[in-house]
Amino acid sequence: MSQPSKESSATSRDGYVAEIMAREAEDAARAAPVRERRSRLPLLLVLSAVLVALTAWNAWRMMQEPAVFPVAGERDAARLSIALIAQEIEAFADSARVFPSSLQLIAMDDEDVEYAKTDSTYTLTVQLSDSAMVYHSGENLTPYFEAFERLQRGPDNE
Repeated sequence: MSQPSKESSATSRDGYVAEIMAREAEDAARAAPVRERRSRLPLLLVLSAVLVALTAWNAWRMMQEPAVFPVAGERDAARLSIALIAQEIEAFADSARVFPSSLQLIAMDDEDVEYAKTDSTYTLTVQLSDSAMVYHSGENLTPYFEAFERLQRGPDNE
């Protein structure tokens, strides 16, 4: 009687292993839960509702009177600008022993503030909606810095 060759027994063994592995994979695939595809309709509805709400809110806000800086707030903002610029000019003059030739030199170029200098003094002018505010060098800056506190409190907390 002839014995099966080692080569044929190894091939049949590999075949059995491959067959067992294939069956195991099929069983695992059948046992795995099938994930259902969820509908995106609820998400689409929520996003659409948000879009409609934001559009309505923007349209409603456009019909309202725009919030304008009150005159008192405009004056306080001008006072604060003057105080900050005057402080920078004084610091420059203390170090250079001369007033700057322009506000660009001290990096405080505020287009609302006009700067005029002479040899020993300078003037800062801000044009407001109803008048002009003028600061001459040497004046007390305390009322100008108090404007900062009023701006922080807001128009309702005067």
